[in-house]
Amino acid sequence: MAHQNTGSTAGDMKTLIFGRDWSETPLGAIGKWPQSLRTAVHICLASDSPACICWGNDLVCLYNDAWKDLLGIDPSLLGHPAREILEGDKQAFEPYVEEVLATGEDRRIPAYSLSLDNDERKAFNISFSPIFDEDETVNGVYIILKERKRYDSKPDVQLKQMDSEYYDFFENAPIGLHWLGPEGTILEVNQTELDMLGYSREEYVGRNITEFYVKDALIEEVMKRIKKGEEVHNIEAQMIHKNGSVREVLLSSNGFRKNGKFIHTRCFTRDITDSKFWKRRMEESEDRYRTLIENFPKGAVGLFDEDLRYTAFGGELLSRIGIIPEDRIGNRITDVYPKEVVDPAKPYFKAAFEGKANSFDVELHDRQLHCQTLPIENSEGDIISGMLVVQDVTERWQAQQELRESEAKFRMLAENLNEIIWMASEDGEEFFYINPAFEKIWGIDRERLYDEPMYFMDAVHPDDRDRVQERFAGLREQEYDDEYRIIRPDGEIRWLHAQGSIVHDKEGGMTRIIGTARDITDRKEAQLQLKAINETLEERVEERTQTLRSYQKKLRSLTSKLNKAEEQEQQRLASELHDSVGQMLTVAKMKVVELSQHPAPDLEELKKIIDDIFKYTQNLMVELTPPPALNKEDVTEVLLWTIDKMKKKGLDITIEDDGQLKPVDEEFRSILHQSVRELLRNVKKHAGTREARVKMTREKGRVKVMVEDKGKGFDMKESQSIPTEAGRFGLFNIKERMDWHGGFFDMYSEPGRGTKAVLSVPVKEKKRPKKISPEDPERRIPAAAKGQGQQQQKVTVLLVDDHEMVRRGLRQLIEEQHDLTVMGEASHGQEAVELARELSPDIIVMDVNMPVMDGIEATQKIKREMPGVRIIGLSFHKSREVIENMRSAGASAYLTKSEAFESLIMAIRAESNGSSG
Repeated sequence: MAHQNTGSTAGDMKTLIFGRDWSETPLGAIGKWPQSLRTAVHICLASDSPACICWGNDLVCLYNDAWKDLLGIDPSLLGHPAREILEGDKQAFEPYVEEVLATGEDRRIPAYSLSLDNDERKAFNISFSPIFDEDETVNGVYIILKERKRYDSKPDVQLKQMDSEYYDFFENAPIGLHWLGPEGTILEVNQTELDMLGYSREEYVGRNITEFYVKDALIEEVMKRIKKGEEVHNIEAQMIHKNGSVREVLLSSNGFRKNGKFIHTRCFTRDITDSKFWKRRMEESEDRYRTLIENFPKGAVGLFDEDLRYTAFGGELLSRIGIIPEDRIGNRITDVYPKEVVDPAKPYFKAAFEGKANSFDVELHDRQLHCQTLPIENSEGDIISGMLVVQDVTERWQAQQELRESEAKFRMLAENLNEIIWMASEDGEEFFYINPAFEKIWGIDRERLYDEPMYFMDAVHPDDRDRVQERFAGLREQEYDDEYRIIRPDGEIRWLHAQGSIVHDKEGGMTRIIGTARDITDRKEAQLQLKAINETLEERVEERTQTLRSYQKKLRSLTSKLNKAEEQEQQRLASELHDSVGQMLTVAKMKVVELSQHPAPDLEELKKIIDDIFKYTQNLMVELTPPPALNKEDVTEVLLWTIDKMKKKGLDITIEDDGQLKPVDEEFRSILHQSVRELLRNVKKHAGTREARVKMTREKGRVKVMVEDKGKGFDMKESQSIPTEAGRFGLFNIKERMDWHGGFFDMYSEPGRGTKAVLSVPVKEKKRPKKISPEDPERRIPAAAKGQGQQQQKVTVLLVDDHEMVRRGLRQLIEEQHDLTVMGEASHGQEAVELARELSPDIIVMDVNMPVMDGIEATQKIKREMPGVRIIGLSFHKSREVIENMRSAGASAYLTKSEAFESLIMAIRAESNGSSG
């Protein structure tokens, strides 16, 4: 043999294996060996048959004494690769080892003849079994030799069961297992017991079992009974955890004997610590649960079973919302709550028995309730009940609702402002909010400032940047107000007026910084323009004087043309009335003469003729009547009306509107109406196309209207080619009136490329309401009325109507009365509110439908501020809804305009007597 036995005694291999330092070998430190390797080693050492383990990529060999003695292997080769140990006729083992490693399947060599240490040869059945790691990977091969007896004619099928099934069961058993020697020494233990007590295998194996029990006497008595051949079952004991805690266990044990000799004790330990703990807790908390349920503060608690039936229910909330606990216990939630509450909540109740906790909100009995459903488990982790916890959060919900509404109002205001609003932390290093105006003015994505707060500084003009940085950094000590320039990404330079201030809490501490900024570029440019104007004032005065003379000349020409156009229009109307209406009336007269001879049929024909006359007259009046929206400040409706009329005359017109309000003066509304109508007429008559486009926009304080066609166009250089028509408003008149009133008119056209005309007028500025003064002859209080007022107190009246003629008629009617006087007039609701504050009249006659602010809103505001003022509503409407709305707003009387001249004086006196009485 290549290696001679050194004569070691039985048990040497166990000593050598467990006493050796393996840390510098491919196997590594013994404490880090995989569980599968440790188990295989224990099996190998406990086996009476020769056994060897080949492990890992290097096939490191570990073997027992029987293998060493039978094959004469030198113990010093322990841990060497297989190629150094399996020499001679044992080299035939290697292919089997490699095959088992590759396939994970058992292999067997029956009746293989081996040369033994004493030069004798014997036949052995050799089995090769895979050793699986925890992840089902084959990391080793277990080799065992069974001497073949003469009578051994059947295959040996026990090895696989022992190698795989038995040790897999041992390690993964759901209870703790350990073997004890005759004196109580721990020989082997499974992983379940080690996990239960927190020890490593090295810390546990080899020590006496009494070290791990609280009561030594108990375990000693158990061992005595086992040695006598008895078995013990489910004895309660206490074992000591590595961390010093005590684990409650149930101990069962019996002995293993061989040939009548006691070999070791087999012990089974089941951890009952949690179950005993929860049993005690359940017993201790049963009363507490009941007390909690019955007295749960500001809420309620209920327990329910899998049928969603309440088994307990109580809490302070129940009495406040009128619920009796006994009405709930024993009933399902579907029996005691409305369907609209149960349907959304039912899945949460069921989820409790799936181990899920949920929360949801419901409204019940006019209260906002926050609910939670959660599982109740026993000591084994089984769900035994569901719990419902309810809290009344009505006050908190209302406060949150008010806060949300307040935040929504702020956000709506901030999101729609043209000025920048921002909010930052007290140190200025974090932005809490920046409104969209920032992106519009700076041209920078505001989201980036939330990540890089000082990023905006890069866009500040280099000449201003140091000053802005210094002011911004000093905000913690001092508020700032400054103007500086920025450079947008497109290179445009804009001027900003920025302000910042500090927000303090109730104690005076700083909480945050807020600021605003607005674009003042137009103002700055205007200042520069004013400076330039001042520098060239004389020259510009002369230039303007010449321009004024030119305008005067043009105005005279325009006036003459307008007068001529008016005469021509009158002639056209006279001709239309004569040629059409006159002829129809002549025919009607003739039919009337013949009426006596043929009354019935002629009467019907006459009726038809008269109907035609009325219809024609109506159509003629519609054409002559100005746009109905001409009295409204927003010119959009005027233009839409004009466009609609031109559509009916055969034009296909596309409309583009930016959706903004476009308030302009009445003169400009009329000019835009006539101009757009004239331009569309030119498209129809001269452009050679029926298609046109009208675009309406508002930008930089001006309203722009563009009329465009893709027709044949004309040469702008040749004045003869400019389309016009006698008797019409005319392109020249459009430009003249635009120039005279401060508007602009530009036209672009080329032959074959269509025509584009652009009209531009200023947006109407909001004016202060007109007040009555001695210099106002339209609304002046008569001197006679003042003199009489010194002798007898007159009832003062404020007239509010958007039609001057109506106001004039009502004023004349009222001032004919000796006891009444008109102290002021207003043409819309906003003006009425302001004059009412200033003049404090006794009676207000209030029209319902007016521009700017209607009579209903004005009545509400006046009555809220001056409840003693009596208001009489006035309208063409007889609608009950209009009357009720006016009275709800605070009007004490209501008249239609058809009855106003007969009943108004009586109504004023009645209201005056009512207010004084």
